[in-house]
This record gives sequence, structure tokens and C-alpha cells, in this order.
Amino acid sequence: MRRNNSANNNLFTVFTLILCPITLLLGNILSYFDIHVALSSVQDMKHSIINVYFTKLGWFWTSLVGWWCIIRYKVIRPGTAPSTLNYDIFMYISMTVFWYICSQSLIFIDSSLIDLIFKLTGGKCIIDTSNNSKDSVNNTTIYNSIACKRNGGDWIGGHDTSGHIFLTTLMLMFLLSEFNVFGVKAIKQMHFKRILRKLKSIFFQINFIKYGWKTPLVFCVSFLGFVKDLLNWLVLENPIILLVFFCLLWWWNFLVTAIEFHTILEQYSGLILGYSFSVVLFYITGLI
Repeated sequence: MRRNNSANNNLFTVFTLILCPITLLLGNILSYFDIHVALSSVQDMKHSIINVYFTKLGWFWTSLVGWWCIIRYKVIRPGTAPSTLNYDIFMYISMTVFWYICSQSLIFIDSSLIDLIFKLTGGKCIIDTSNNSKDSVNNTTIYNSIACKRNGGDWIGGHDTSGHIFLTTLMLMFLLSEFNVFGVKAIKQMHFKRILRKLKSIFFQINFIKYGWKTPLVFCVSFLGFVKDLLNWLVLENPIILLVFFCLLWWWNFLVTAIEFHTILEQYSGLILGYSFSVVLFYITGLI
């Protein structure tokens, strides 16, 4: 069985296919303006909350949210979307293995594909044995960037394929491919009125004339009830909102990387690596 290829799905597929290339081009154009100064103050890629707790754990969050949406909309309530679990499993396992090989390890050698490309294009790990830069040595026994940085070295000299661009491309392509199947219908099924009524009731309870000294207690109980209902509505009933949130977050991260980090060639090699593999999977699963 092939995926649903209605006109709306085909339009969204086109959007999915052009999003990353267009964003990278936009980032390259914006990099010539002073916008990068503002961005660097908003998001320090090494130490920001977004990078530490989300981007560095990007595939974990993508897996968690993506699969909860698949289970919620295709298993618990299969009427929301056509059953394509076999393709979902195939695509996810393929992307996970490819992500691991490219950015973590080739398994048979202590290097990822991205690090191996870096070494083969003249890259090396330079470790300073003293404060004098003249004493720096070329450590040829280190084959990956993580080990190099762990030993206090600098990973320099080769073609440093953008891992951020590669990873965010994979994550966006996976999440958007799932949104293409059930996103619109899931959003139409959301019940905003129930949450709005609950929120309205909380503000009504802030009435000092009616409740007197009980007001803080009543408000706290109502607020906790609202938080419980909100989490239930967001996580259990409408996880599509989380999927959209992470799509926007990964897109923003992609754009900032395109503006701030790596050379253009390194950015495009990261895009080609993640994009070409995703397109092949899209073709195999019938998404295109």
C-alpha cells in the first residue's frame, strides 16, 4: 500500500522537499547582512538552552514526538490517518542507522562518516603539549572530533561537513513526512473551546469579594487543574502541536546555522548528505 497522494498531500510534499534548500539559500543571503549580530546574542549555539537540551538531543526529541504522534494518530485512533506503519518503521530505522553512521560511528572504525571525510580531506587533530604553540603536535591516532576535543585538541584543516545542517535536515524531513499523512486532519480535530473554558473559569475565581481569604487556595487548585487539563490536551490528545513546535524549532536552528556557522560548501555538503538520503526514502515509501 502506498501513502495517500491527494492534491493537498502533493502540495505539502513539494513544501517538504523545498524547505531545507530554500532555507539554506535564505541563510546564505542573510549572512551578508548584520542580522548575524542579533542572532548570535539570541542563540549561542554552544551554551544556549536550545542547543544543550534540544539540538544536542535532537534525534531523541524527534523520535519521541514523531513516534508518539504515529501511535496516537495511527494506532490509538487509526481513523485519523491511513495505516502506513510498515513505511514509518522502515523510514525511521533507515534514518536512525544513517544518522548514527554519519555523525556517531561507522561501527567498524572509531570514526563517523563526517569525521572520516574531514580526515580524508586533510583534517587533523592538533593538540598543544604546552602553552607554546610551537610545541603543538599532529595527533594522527585520533579519528573523530569528539575524542579530539576531549583531549584538548583542535579539529582543523579538513572539510568539516555541517553536522547541524545534516541532522536538522533529517529531523525536518522525518517529521514533515508524518505531518503530511495526518497533520491537517489532526489539527481539525483539536478542541480549543474546552481549554478556553477552563482558562476562563480560573480568572473568574480570582474574586476577592466572593472568596475573601480563600482566593489564593481556590486559585492554586484551579490553576493546577488547568495545568493538568492543558498537559492532557497537549500531550495525550493533540501531540500534533508538539510536532509542529519541533518542526519550527529545527527550522530555526537550521536557519541560524546557515547564517552563523561553517562555510557554504560545508553547509551544502551537510544538506546533500541528509537531503539525498531522505529523498530516496520518500521515493521508496511512495511519498513522492
